Amino acid sequence: MTAWDGVRDAIDRKDPGRVMALVAKLDDAGRREVADALPGRLRELRAEARWGMLERGFIEPLLLAGAGTIGGAAAAATWLCRRDLETWVTRLRHGGLAARDLEKVTAARPAGWRADVGHRVADRIRVSDDWGRMESLWRIAAALVLSAGADAPESDGFVVGWTNVTDPSGLADDPFLDALVPRLFDADGVGAALAEDEARLRWDRDRTGTWDESLAALADTGRLDRAALLDGCVGRFLRGGTARELRFFVRLHDLLDPTADEAAARVRDHVRLLPAAPSTVADLALRQVRLADDREPLAAPLFEEAADALLFRPEKKLVRAALTWLDRTARKRDRAGATVRAVAAVFSSGSLDLRERAVKIAVKHAGRVDGATRETVRNAAAELPGDLRAAIAAAYGGADAIAEPMPVPSGPPPFVPRTLPDPIASLAELAEEFTARAHRTFDWRTTERFLAALVEFAFTDPSGTRETFRRLTQGLPPGHRVLHPSTDAQYYWAEFAVGALLAPPIADRRPISGSGRSNRRAGS
Repeated sequence: MTAWDGVRDAIDRKDPGRVMALVAKLDDAGRREVADALPGRLRELRAEARWGMLERGFIEPLLLAGAGTIGGAAAAATWLCRRDLETWVTRLRHGGLAARDLEKVTAARPAGWRADVGHRVADRIRVSDDWGRMESLWRIAAALVLSAGADAPESDGFVVGWTNVTDPSGLADDPFLDALVPRLFDADGVGAALAEDEARLRWDRDRTGTWDESLAALADTGRLDRAALLDGCVGRFLRGGTARELRFFVRLHDLLDPTADEAAARVRDHVRLLPAAPSTVADLALRQVRLADDREPLAAPLFEEAADALLFRPEKKLVRAALTWLDRTARKRDRAGATVRAVAAVFSSGSLDLRERAVKIAVKHAGRVDGATRETVRNAAAELPGDLRAAIAAAYGGADAIAEPMPVPSGPPPFVPRTLPDPIASLAELAEEFTARAHRTFDWRTTERFLAALVEFAFTDPSGTRETFRRLTQGLPPGHRVLHPSTDAQYYWAEFAVGALLAPPIADRRPISGSGRSNRRAGS
């Protein structure tokens, strides 16, 4: 019996334990023999399988046989990543037996080989992979890397897989923690993967905590560097993304609850977030800017940059919060002029309540601004409605310059009805129109014109109208339609009206024999 015969028999018996025992006894020649024969046996098993899908029992023996015999790291990684062998995850998720089997069957391989295969498998994980494939490949890569004592892979797919597979409540003892936490903030796909992390607790029985809470708790105990986490969050915000992609990082930042000193150290970055970040991030940034400003007044250029960015945001909530901040700090920080110049930009807002709030602030601080600022406010007031302009004029002067009412925008152009076609004047013209309908597509205007004339002539000259249309329809088979073939059935209005005109009077209609109401009454 050859080496392959024994391994093949163990695979066919779906016995992974025997496969490992046989592979462990093979010499180099035996491993090459098994490695060369495995692809062919896989094809045979797939050909024999229903719908070409392997039975689950074959998968683990095949994977273990390949991991223990294929020589090249690239070829071994390719074998372990085959899509028709990826349902191994069912074993990996329950008890970790298959992970131990993988470590056992590759134990005789050099550590460098195991590390190389593990990193190659990690590189094949895609952020877009479905959850099952991602978990399967991640566990294979993790088992090989850990058994080799190698550095953790840092590919985007491996990092996202780590967040999907790992229970965050056990992060303190996780072997990948120190290596992969910094990658959480720059690996693509992490934000999307953790966006619903909080909701996962409701359906994943294996989860007992959330990533944001666990990371914040580790920072509180000193296990993780708090400053690095804050810098990571801010850096991720600056990279941009949708509100959903940044949701996890907003929650983590809020749980870290930066101090005034920490906010001041990053205030310039927070100001950079104010103009265009998603509203949740901009709201967070505003809170940090205010916290830093409470600690120490912002430099004048930085304050003006923050105020201008906030007051041009489309979200009323943010603009309202910015106006409150500006009003509260104008006198205390001795920056009434900068505050009034900033709020003047809100005079052109489409929201009346924001305009009123801005005017109130401008009037409140009018006595503390210089002449140039007063001129700026007077010019901006031209955008205001009359009562608000009057309030600005009373506080800033220049009533004559702004007394003219705002121009009323012109309305829509006057309505000019379309010219209707002349009504049909004779039965001959009506007959001609009816005949012409067979040669043109449906049009509402001509149909309405025809129906109007038909109703009029049927009332004023019923016998002549009936005679005219009898001549036109004489010889046509029952159900024949004279309209253009492209006309939809729902548009046979005129034809239906003509049919009703030519139908016999109600009194002349005979019920179907044996089913009419008169027959039933006669028999009653």
